[in-house]
Amino acid sequence: MAYPDLYPPASPAGLICLPEPALVRLRWDAAPEAGAFFKVLRRTAGSPRWDHLAERVDQTSFSDDTPPSAVLEYAVKTVDDAGNQSEAATCTVRTGS
Repeated sequence: MAYPDLYPPASPAGLICLPEPALVRLRWDAAPEAGAFFKVLRRTAGSPRWDHLAERVDQTSFSDDTPPSAVLEYAVKTVDDAGNQSEAATCTVRTGS
C-alpha cells in the first residue's frame, strides 16, 4: 500500500536578490528533492498581498523584468511532485532611485 506524501519539501536555501538596472535577479540553491520546482512571488514591502510572478520555475534563478520602483520583498517556495509547498525563503531589495 502506497502512502500519500504529506510532508512539505525544504525551503529554498541561499536566496539572494540582485538589483540591476530595470530588473531584479533572484538566485537560490538547488532543491535536494528530485522532481521539485519553485514558485516565485513579489510584494511591496509591508503589503499583505503577494503577486505570483511564476508558478513553475525549474531552474535556480529568476529575473523579474518589471519591478516597480519601491522596496520589494520576494518569496520563493519549493513545490514537490505531490504539490506540497515549503515555507517561503524571502529577500528584500530596493529598486529605482
